[in-house]
Amino acid sequence: AAGQKWTATSATASDFQDAAGTLVKLATTTLGSNTATIVLDSTYITSTYLNYLVIFNLKPETDNQGLSLRISLSGTFKTGGSDYGQGGYQDGGTDENDNSINNIELTNGSGVGNASGENVSGHLFLYGIASASWRTKVAFNINKDAQDGAHGLFMGGAQVNSPEVNDGIKFYFDNDDILSGSQATLYGINQ
Repeated sequence: AAGQKWTATSATASDFQDAAGTLVKLATTTLGSNTATIVLDSTYITSTYLNYLVIFNLKPETDNQGLSLRISLSGTFKTGGSDYGQGGYQDGGTDENDNSINNIELTNGSGVGNASGENVSGHLFLYGIASASWRTKVAFNINKDAQDGAHGLFMGGAQVNSPEVNDGIKFYFDNDDILSGSQATLYGINQ
């Protein structure tokens, strides 16, 4: 059964038990053509799980694009000037903190390259996204190739600035499409 595993319950018996602390793969989106966004919506992000993990490998159609994330409320992505707060640390010792922004900047505004082998990869944890008891939190670790092929790192955390039930996420590059072959996988987390 979903969310369960076959477990020995004694020396001579076994049955299905809840699988605590496991990841349940919910969806993988692999682009067959260039598109403006990758969206993981309320089809997958539901009250079944409080927390989620997303792993992604994305490439912009053109060089030097920043990668951003938005979160939805009742299917509408939040775009207000103070909908999000974010803090992070970038390679080279640069840090930032802003509590009045209209998106979550996963590459801290710096560009991702699109030459052969260049892309942005990372993972993010979504905490409490399905609960109105607290604000949705996002922890992320991002590795990218800059437009000159040099490695870049950005890690940090963000939040939706209102306690609410959120139900979707959207990846997008600042000024261009996400290239065909890019991929994002969503997992629900059993605690």
